Amino acid sequence: MNESAKSSYDVVIIGSGPGGYAAALHAARLGASPLLIEKSRIGGVCLNEGCIPTKSLLASAGMLGDIKNAKDYGVRAGAPEADFNAMMQRKEKIIRQLSGGLGMLFKSWGIDVLEGEAKFNGSHEIEVTSKDGVKNISCDKIIIATGAAASGAPGIEVNGRTVINSAHALQLEELPSSIIIVGGGVIGVEFASIFNMLGTKVTVIEMLPGIIPSEDEEVSKALRKSLEKAGIIIKTETRIESSTAEGEKQKAVVTGPEGRQELIADKVLVAVGRTPYTGGLEPEKAGIKNDHGRIIVNDKMETNVEGVYAIGDVVGGTLLAHVASEEGMVAAGNALGKESTIDYSVITGCIYCLPQVASVGMTESKAVASGVEYSVGKFPFTASAKGLVLGKREGFIKVIAQKKTNKILGVSIIGHNATELIAEAAVALKMGATTKSFTRISHAHPSLHESMLGAVDDVNDESIELARKKK
Repeated sequence: MNESAKSSYDVVIIGSGPGGYAAALHAARLGASPLLIEKSRIGGVCLNEGCIPTKSLLASAGMLGDIKNAKDYGVRAGAPEADFNAMMQRKEKIIRQLSGGLGMLFKSWGIDVLEGEAKFNGSHEIEVTSKDGVKNISCDKIIIATGAAASGAPGIEVNGRTVINSAHALQLEELPSSIIIVGGGVIGVEFASIFNMLGTKVTVIEMLPGIIPSEDEEVSKALRKSLEKAGIIIKTETRIESSTAEGEKQKAVVTGPEGRQELIADKVLVAVGRTPYTGGLEPEKAGIKNDHGRIIVNDKMETNVEGVYAIGDVVGGTLLAHVASEEGMVAAGNALGKESTIDYSVITGCIYCLPQVASVGMTESKAVASGVEYSVGKFPFTASAKGLVLGKREGFIKVIAQKKTNKILGVSIIGHNATELIAEAAVALKMGATTKSFTRISHAHPSLHESMLGAVDDVNDESIELARKKK
């Protein structure tokens, strides 16, 4: 890391994850002199222990699956094998390359990086402890971007060996033959896809009635069906009561619709989500209000202390890297006198499991809860020519539109490249598109994108790619 070289800064950012480094780069672009403080690795959890490494392993797992299915494309290939160590090495190479790229960006924009752990000694006083000693920094504008840490689960003690969290899972030296994943949310289903594709016996335990509960219920059910078809065991409405060592393995006692069961696996992965993290920061010394660790901010990302902002996972809400980045730029702009707010209504949610899931705006259940009168359009990838060509016919696109105005309120997708396809939907929502205005946009044929047009047209039973509906 580049050590601090200046005696004063316009803004100090604590944490170098997607929110922190976006804030620093935006501040520098606005002509300010920012200091970025990082106690661990540049890029934060996303780059080193989250988004990037998991997607690297998912890419490897997906490639393995494609090769296994090569015969379906008229391609003869030998029986593929998963080289887990090589996959982990590839993952580390990608992390190093992206980390190096960030370092070059910081250097080009004149951003200083100070390695050390920060804590408040006053509202605008920060003490940084590093290997070189203690430094005291004063600044009128401070942005807190300390992120979140893996949440624990009652009755389970993470030991880093047989009971692990997501960070441990990304540092495994050997592929487990069996794993119990506690949590059927985003983290849980992504790791379930990785391990299942690589040959591990996977069991997912979820206490709620369905997996990925924040997504559309129809999408949730479709994903469950797909994962179970792939061999993943999913137990919903099930609680894990305890987890104890059983020789070299781990035993988990669970209670659910099937009664009390004892499950044994090589590893138990606790993937129940993440909790805002302020460990060691001592924000109370600055008078910063928080709610059980979650720092409270207004729509400008400013805390109750003037000039002190907080962004990303540490403020709760939607714990996504791209949300943190947007919040970082909003906070940096406001800190430097450029008034800005963030529009949370068009935040895309992306789950990179196999198959992928993505959404933006309202789900059907949210439309029901809001009381709005709505219509639904759906287009299955089984009706997509490009889906047939690619051999990716699983899933569908679902559109929710206001019945009176035809305004598009939300889109949910499950299927191949869903996390890419959702971008078009986000633009449509941001621009206030209606089904009528959207249908005038020509989509290339054959493409997966034209399935979006088919789903939008289906809202009013106007899709020419679907069979006539019976009245």
